[in-house]
Amino acid sequence: MVCTPALQRSCIGWLQEAAARQRLLLIAVGSSASHLHTLVAWHGTREAERVRAAMKRSVSAGLRRERGDGAGGGSLFSKGGDCFRIQSRRKYRFQRFAYLPDHPGWFWDIDRGLRPPAEGQRLVERWRLGESVERGAFVPVERARGLREGA
Repeated sequence: MVCTPALQRSCIGWLQEAAARQRLLLIAVGSSASHLHTLVAWHGTREAERVRAAMKRSVSAGLRRERGDGAGGGSLFSKGGDCFRIQSRRKYRFQRFAYLPDHPGWFWDIDRGLRPPAEGQRLVERWRLGESVERGAFVPVERARGLREGA
C-alpha cells in the first residue's frame, strides 16, 4: 500500500483520535510513502507493544472506513517494526526534532501542528544548525547545543 500525501494526513488524524480515546499523549508523527512513525507517551504499566497494536488497529479501521470496502479484514501493517522506550532526553530530542521530521511526508507535532513535507525538512535543518526548535522558541546556539547533548 502506498501512503499518498492525502492518506498520510488522514492517518495522522486517526492517530490523534486513537491517542485521545486510549489516553495516550501523541507527541509527533513522521510519515513517508511507505510508513509512519509515532512518538507516544502514557502513564501506567501498559506494554509498548500493546500500545503500538492498538494504534495500528485504529489506523486500519480508519483506512477501511475511508475505502468503504471492508478491505478484507486482514492486517494493513507490518507485524514487526521498532517499538522501544526512549530513556534519555538526548534520544527523545533526536527522535522528535530530527528523525521524525526528516521523513519526506507530512509531519505533525504537539506544539506546531500539521506541517507539509518541506516544513519538516526545515525543522531538521534548524536542529542541525544548532538552533533550538522546542516550542518554536529560539535560544542561544550554545544552550541549544547543550540541550541536544543531554546537558
